[in-house]
Amino acid sequence: MPQRPAHRPASKPSARPRVSLGAACLVALLAAAIGVAASGAGSRPKFDPAVVGKSETRMWQAYYGGDPFALGREMLALQMSQLGVSAAEAIAIGEPLGRAAMTFSNTHEGYERDVLPALVEGYTRIAKVMGGSWDPKEAAKRELAWWVARRTPGENDPRNVGRRIADLYALLYGQRNAEIERAGLLRAQAAFARDKAAAKGRPPPWDTIEKQLVESYAALVKGASQ
Repeated sequence: MPQRPAHRPASKPSARPRVSLGAACLVALLAAAIGVAASGAGSRPKFDPAVVGKSETRMWQAYYGGDPFALGREMLALQMSQLGVSAAEAIAIGEPLGRAAMTFSNTHEGYERDVLPALVEGYTRIAKVMGGSWDPKEAAKRELAWWVARRTPGENDPRNVGRRIADLYALLYGQRNAEIERAGLLRAQAAFARDKAAAKGRPPPWDTIEKQLVESYAALVKGASQ
């Protein structure tokens, strides 16, 4: 996810290493790559929603729990099993996306100047590997739009963030319908549930989050196949 873990009080320093935002960025872009088959946008997604939703939940847990190694292993295994890409291809896609996430985490202005170029590079590599026919620059802009909305007070309502995620899905899959909208909303609600619990110092409701993510990907498959 392109958002930092909740700040921890100085009186309780964490002994865990800082999470790799490069790997975390791949979680944010997972739905962008998954299912964009060789025939390009508009093709039927070829992934198992339950496998992807449960795996993404584990990646979120590893990310926010400060375990970059578990996160990287999970991400790599999921891409190889559900996308059929090689480890080298997954790394090639992840490198520019990691730069985008690292830059985003350390800046609060000039997003199009400082963050967008690396996102465009990442989406260009995704399109090349997966045979996507969509515009990488437009996909990168839509990705960045929901990152910014999620971190901006007044714009971080799940309905707004979900619409922006759906904007990205619509471009990648060539469809805009109720199921695509629902997929975006459910994913935004899952992220919001995690953030809300963290803000209150409570453990995230992982069972609920997993259910929402599985339902989100199921809706994406259904919507992209219409």
